[in-house]
Amino acid sequence: MIIMIGIFGLIIGVVIGLVGIEFAGRFIKLILKRK
Repeated sequence: MIIMIGIFGLIIGVVIGLVGIEFAGRFIKLILKRK
């Protein structure tokens, strides 16, 4: 049970990390375009 929660949390962490990197990349591109 604890292992399942840990794996689930790890998957969520990876997904959030990928989304965060994608969002940060787009945000940086927008800032560079404005300059």
